[in-house]
Amino acid sequence: MNRISLSICFCWLATSVVLAQESTSLNGRWEATYQGAGGGDNAAELSISDTGGTWTHRAGKGNKRAKNKPCVDRAFPISILSKSAAEIAFEVNASTVLQGCPDLSVVAKLVDGKTLEGSFKNGNPIKFVRQ
Repeated sequence: MNRISLSICFCWLATSVVLAQESTSLNGRWEATYQGAGGGDNAAELSISDTGGTWTHRAGKGNKRAKNKPCVDRAFPISILSKSAAEIAFEVNASTVLQGCPDLSVVAKLVDGKTLEGSFKNGNPIKFVRQ
């Protein structure tokens, strides 16, 4: 009886550890919101994997001029500079895909299981919500 109880307890503990590790992973799809250079609301989709990911700029509300620009709605590769369970630093390598599209640098920290907050290299804030 004690062996069975001990085995059940061990299995429960091992499962809890695995689930906790999975829930803190930054991998997945995130929706970003931030203010653009012109002051309009902007949005982007960030997809993170173990080795990289993509950034897709979306024209936000109040930024109708951006919809016709070639850098909008195009997936650009990201390079992960550092990544832990609670923080990520990455660069968007847009100019490698399309000349004239700006490269970006972002650092963000996990606020809770669904939210990252950080800033661009120039200090402008950005917020990510897990999708």
